Amino acid sequence: MLARYEYLGALLQWLQEWIAEVKTKNPAFPWILPSNLLMTSLERAAQECKNVNILRFIADVQKQIAELNNANRKKENAALAMETLVKLGENVPNLEKRLKHELVRSGVMARALFVVLLFLLLGVGVHAWIQVAKEFFGK
Repeated sequence: MLARYEYLGALLQWLQEWIAEVKTKNPAFPWILPSNLLMTSLERAAQECKNVNILRFIADVQKQIAELNNANRKKENAALAMETLVKLGENVPNLEKRLKHELVRSGVMARALFVVLLFLLLGVGVHAWIQVAKEFFGK
């Protein structure tokens, strides 16, 4: 489970790199789209972690990608490109804010799971040493 959250965090960081590229002052047209591998991996990782918030976030990102893809296909339509640019300016900050929240949440979950597992491991170790001491000194 710990590895799943770390994997999800790494994928979200990859998505954050794409958002940074799109967010530049003079974004390139046709729009840069994220890798299909990234999006399918993110969806699969969110499903494995059973994280509905990230699935909703991914759905919103995919809507934005669909708009960019539509504008890319209709390159000759300058009005559509400008409309998409305006929507991008409105949507990207919100997506980035949600992404940062999910990155923090994923990191916290990974570390919390690590602490729990470490606590359990130490507890089992201490219990084993107590049993050994009882065996050795008890008789």
